[in-house]
Amino acid sequence: EMKSIWLKKTVLAGAMISLLLTMLFAVKVMLADWAYFRAEKSLAAFRTEPDQQHIEYLTAASDAIRRALNVWQDNPDYLSLAAQTGVWQGHLHARSTGSLEVESQHYEQSLELLRQAIRLSPAHARTWALFAEYKSRAGQRDEEWHNAREKALELGGADIQLVNRMLAL
Repeated sequence: EMKSIWLKKTVLAGAMISLLLTMLFAVKVMLADWAYFRAEKSLAAFRTEPDQQHIEYLTAASDAIRRALNVWQDNPDYLSLAAQTGVWQGHLHARSTGSLEVESQHYEQSLELLRQAIRLSPAHARTWALFAEYKSRAGQRDEEWHNAREKALELGGADIQLVNRMLAL
């Protein structure tokens, strides 16, 4: 009987620990999603007037998406938004310094983030379209660019402005 009570207490303690760990994970995911949505909002505000005067929105977006990725680095939406933020940072830095090499480095880093996002979620048309657009802007109209462009069109679902930008390049 003593063994039975000890076993029940052990099972109960194990269940409580599992419940607490699950709750902790849920809170971390919730905080990461909240950081992602803040990053998305800040980047949208920056896009309305993408210049040095409004760089605080871009900085806020970059900081928020970095926090989200620290919690959940394998989230394709987070990776895609981090890529977009990186391209804007590179563009502004290149504009302020006149260094196209810096912009090129940001494109390469963003392309790598998009490759990771595509590996995690290959049916996401917007990621393929962004990848094709950034490859084109980086001057890399190669087979990888062509495949990304075709995949974006095949999957559909990307917003029409992004598809039009991708096709225009």
